[in-house]
Amino acid sequence: MVAAGLSADVILAKIDISRCEFDTSTDSLKVLKAAKVPDSVILAMVKAPSNNKPAVQPEPTLRVAKVTCLSVKEVPLLPAPSDSHPIRQVTCGSDIAVLAEQDQWIKVRTLDGTKGFLSVIFVSKNVPVSQVVSDPSLHTSAPSNMIRAVAWRAVPWATTSYYQTPGSANTDCLGSGSWVGNIWQGSASCSTQYTPAQTVPVNWQHVTVFNLVETGNTRMVIACTRNWAFSKCTYLVPGNMFHFEMKNGKVEVFAHKGGSNKKETLTFDIMSNQLR
Repeated sequence: MVAAGLSADVILAKIDISRCEFDTSTDSLKVLKAAKVPDSVILAMVKAPSNNKPAVQPEPTLRVAKVTCLSVKEVPLLPAPSDSHPIRQVTCGSDIAVLAEQDQWIKVRTLDGTKGFLSVIFVSKNVPVSQVVSDPSLHTSAPSNMIRAVAWRAVPWATTSYYQTPGSANTDCLGSGSWVGNIWQGSASCSTQYTPAQTVPVNWQHVTVFNLVETGNTRMVIACTRNWAFSKCTYLVPGNMFHFEMKNGKVEVFAHKGGSNKKETLTFDIMSNQLR
């Protein structure tokens, strides 16, 4: 697949949805590295479940909580309570799944599936869920780096804007006269017609497109606004899967236009999201 020019994202997606029997011996890993297989793919091969390995039991979700903060916007997510090097920063106010509680540390899973530890002071005291929920990544066909379109709806609305037309003035003159010797004698009468400036309304038709999508562990409503001429906003066909990235609080979805090799990127606002 690497030799065929397929990207690491495509190979990872294939590994995610397949039952694999990789040879991950030291010699084989050296061969893969020499063939310029990306480290992310090699790591996924090492971690992939095989037919001769026992199935990994899902880690249950005890409850759903929020990241709480007082004077900061983000808090560190640690790989272990004793580790001072964070995996990443977690945004305050975001939803998290509580997996285990250990004195002053709580093991959590974020909306994008990252697992780690937060100090107990940064986790809200929500009521435990009445039913233990399995790891949601085991109950969806969408790999971790892809979203699956479930449904969509377009809501039309109109915006009225105005522009100013300039005023005008037209002058007409009538008269008569004659020469007496070398002197001109005549009379004239002029009238002016004025057209005042006017404000003219223009209606622009807009449609907001809402898409219900699922990731490996999240269900989201993402939206964009389309007008008649200037927007690439569109709906995602239900049942299809798309590569995506989370950037600056938005979702960027990648596809290929009209079956061609030209890559298209669409940006959607996140209207709501929740752990599944």
